[in-house]
Amino acid sequence: MKQQGGFTLVEVLISLLVLSILGVVLATGMGQVAQWQQKLLLEMDSGSAKLRFQALVMNDLLQLAPRPVGDAYGGRLPACMSLPDGGFECSRFEKSVAGMGVVRIGYTIIDGGLWRLRYPVLDRAPATEPIRQLVLTPVDRLEVRWQDAQGVWQNQWPAAGSNDVTSLPRQIEVVVSNKQQALFRLWFPALEVLLQ
Repeated sequence: MKQQGGFTLVEVLISLLVLSILGVVLATGMGQVAQWQQKLLLEMDSGSAKLRFQALVMNDLLQLAPRPVGDAYGGRLPACMSLPDGGFECSRFEKSVAGMGVVRIGYTIIDGGLWRLRYPVLDRAPATEPIRQLVLTPVDRLEVRWQDAQGVWQNQWPAAGSNDVTSLPRQIEVVVSNKQQALFRLWFPALEVLLQ
């Protein structure tokens, strides 16, 4: 009588045990690779968001316009001005289909994010609301300093006691930070410095 070949029950159980151990090791390794990939993607996304923010702010602040705007109550707002929350608003030149124009932009912190404000009109009506664009998160603090014509740094603009609504700062320092660290410290020359 011919003996049949095959695996014994013990051999099958041992091979299943070895395969199970290899499966657990591979699954753990794949989980770690997925976590590393997720962390890397978050860091890359954070880095690209910071670069987009830098480019956006630089584009805005290098094109300042000495144009004051009307507020919702018939008053005049300066060409550049500090906001009470540490943010700021400025008028800036913008090229459009119709040619060169002026728009009003601003930056402020809302709910832990840094938002860019763009007003649809320069001189506001009582119901004028800005178009908001989230540019960076998380952000806890926005601090802006302004250098006046004499080279003195001011914490607000226009400087205290100034009635000139068309003056632009010579230089602007923008500091953006979150709880962990200062994310940026950027300096921008204003239009009048570029023209000198």
